[in-house]
Amino acid sequence: MNIPEEGGDAARPDDAGPDRDARPVTPDGSARPDDAASTRTSLLRPGRPTVGKRRPSRGVRTRGRIAAVLGVVVVVASAATVDAVVEHPRLPATPAFGDGSTVTAGTAVASSWACAGGTVGSGSDGVRASPTYYLTNTTDHVVTGTMSSVVDGGSHPSLPAHQAVSVPALGSTAVRPPTSLPSGAVASSFVLAGGGVGVTEVVAGPTGGSRAPCASLTSPTWYFAGGSTSGTGSLELELFNPTVAVTVVDVSFATPTGVVDPANYQGLVIPPGGVLTENVGTYVQDRSEIATIVQAASGQLVADETQEWVAAPGKGLSVRLGSPAASDTWQFAQTTDLAGSTVTFHLFNPGASASVATLTFHLARESVVPVELAVPAQSIVDFASSTASRVPAGTPYALTVTSGRGHGLVVARSVAEAGSGSPPTWGASSGTVTLARHWLVPAPGVPGAPGITGAAVTSLAVSDPGHRTAHVVVSEIGDPKFRIPLAIAGGGVVVLGSSLVRGLATYELRSDIPVAVEEDAAPTAGPGIVAFSGLPMR
Repeated sequence: MNIPEEGGDAARPDDAGPDRDARPVTPDGSARPDDAASTRTSLLRPGRPTVGKRRPSRGVRTRGRIAAVLGVVVVVASAATVDAVVEHPRLPATPAFGDGSTVTAGTAVASSWACAGGTVGSGSDGVRASPTYYLTNTTDHVVTGTMSSVVDGGSHPSLPAHQAVSVPALGSTAVRPPTSLPSGAVASSFVLAGGGVGVTEVVAGPTGGSRAPCASLTSPTWYFAGGSTSGTGSLELELFNPTVAVTVVDVSFATPTGVVDPANYQGLVIPPGGVLTENVGTYVQDRSEIATIVQAASGQLVADETQEWVAAPGKGLSVRLGSPAASDTWQFAQTTDLAGSTVTFHLFNPGASASVATLTFHLARESVVPVELAVPAQSIVDFASSTASRVPAGTPYALTVTSGRGHGLVVARSVAEAGSGSPPTWGASSGTVTLARHWLVPAPGVPGAPGITGAAVTSLAVSDPGHRTAHVVVSEIGDPKFRIPLAIAGGGVVVLGSSLVRGLATYELRSDIPVAVEEDAAPTAGPGIVAFSGLPMR
């Protein structure tokens, strides 16, 4: 696959050359020149992962680079020893492609991550979801840094609480927001004196748990598909500004009855370093289907959405990082429609004109006729794969969703299992726009600090949506003896079950052509409920 050149189209996923890097482009598709004067910025610039071409919509403004919250940070190896003084790196602004989470090269001098979603103390008036952050180091040396956490205080955020972090070589560490923080919705940023580290979060609440990537960039726009305020659950939007400039945000919602622009969600002011949480159901009530559009009038931010689902046929919790832009290609590396389950793909068109989406199914040995769906402008269309009789029940498949040129979509998936299986019995996850040759798949916890009681890897899927055979090697970070070579036929998918992947292992995947990955974790009632698409690596 030819990785998109500056402003060019994404090529087919089976024609990739080994040494070409994608480079950021401006929203109008023109090339953005490299910033030779800023070594740190160029190191943090997303590169190698291959993705569907992003299509900005609804007046996306030119993306700039933003300085992060602190001017200078003291990075310590322990509470008493100063290891280095590092200027806070810039959290890069959104390129024209990507999911918003990329592991920088291990040779980078610095990297930054931002995590929204979750609560501390008694939480907020809506969802209660206690977060644990996991930092995974793919390098052969210790990486140190600082975590800064802040609680929603409206126009006056709480004072940030700082905590030193140290990530062992080829290992992981778990950190939680400091207990000194007041109760409320929390967001955290990480400044690391090096690259090669991925950051994820796991949240746990009364209805179950969920996992999501943190953000390695900021953006003026974020999109979500597949939310709901119907029933007794709740939907919360977390807006985190990890920059030194004030961010002003407008939030809109697409629903089955049209686009809703609540007056109280226009011109939201998020101070530097602040986090703002909005209960969507306060002004968008009893809507079975909601897509969210976050648009900054000025500044940049990171947006997450937390959904608590307490309605038949399932119960569960979902935290998701938004999509920084719509895309014409989305991937789901593994879906399994179990008997009695409800599996739904939510397609949101944020653009001003109608689009036609094509859903292509990838199975290990069978072929399935693709599905075409019309998706009107600024509307949501659902595809219930569990009732479409396309794939036999219990058969794993990968799914690629494509749309016509110039008509980007945002796609998510929800899964609900009927019956009395292990909770959670409902979960939601966003698709990925990324195909990559190198993936990091962090564990859902570390020994002694699982994000959810009983957390464990249950399966790891690799899909090849192209036409050439992908040769993949799956290895376990920290265990040089673990190595599984795979040959995945073009258009196929391979799922490694619990006899091969297990416990709280972290996996690294290398492929000769771009592929997609997805991992499922317990405890859960079925596949797809607690799912994670991995972190592409540069």
